[in-house]
Amino acid sequence: MNICQKCSIEFVPTSWTKKICYNCRCKITSEATKKAMTLEINKKISKNTKIAMSNPEIRKKFLDAMLKARVERFIIKCKICQKEFEVTKCKLNKKYCSPDCYYKDKKPLSKETRNKISESNKKRVENKMHRCVDMFKKDTKLELLFENILKKRNIKYVKQCKIKYKFYDFYLPHKNLLIEIHGDYWHANPKLYKKNQLNKTQLHNIKNDKYKEKLAKENGFRLAVIWEHNLVKN
Repeated sequence: MNICQKCSIEFVPTSWTKKICYNCRCKITSEATKKAMTLEINKKISKNTKIAMSNPEIRKKFLDAMLKARVERFIIKCKICQKEFEVTKCKLNKKYCSPDCYYKDKKPLSKETRNKISESNKKRVENKMHRCVDMFKKDTKLELLFENILKKRNIKYVKQCKIKYKFYDFYLPHKNLLIEIHGDYWHANPKLYKKNQLNKTQLHNIKNDKYKEKLAKENGFRLAVIWEHNLVKN
């Protein structure tokens, strides 16, 4: 047991506290960090602001204005549904109450623009401009099985094709086709599992699959889903 040099209390010494106890050491470090922070802030603040902030009345007004900006709320009407919603002062230019209203206001894409998007996506994937990379994960047995089928038939493919932060199992560039291989249990095959029997992971995977399907269509890709029981049988 050692005696602390600051508070003169007995304490168990460690490799990093031999002369001062743990509580005193914490106090010293906290004071040191506060000093360092104040020095950094003082460097950034100009001379005029330092002179102004030294006046207590100006300082109080500044703090009140900062609090108002955080607390004060304004009521705005939504551009589409005319629903009233609250916003802060910095978000007064906001027009929509929700992302649904935002997408309703957007005009749907024409066939010409969709075709242009699909052609540009094809070129990106073929020239490796689009980021199609192998994930840092082990391939599943089903993915390996399907990959062997593609190799036997000499079909060109890209593994783990990325489209806006989502990865797809395979991409066939000559057909502009994305392929997803779903396990019967993890993706809840509707032929085998009822909606009442699903757990949280299955429900989450179903939501994710629907989003990926929507995302593929929006970016001009076709999507095919191959289930486990179909792949194993055939």
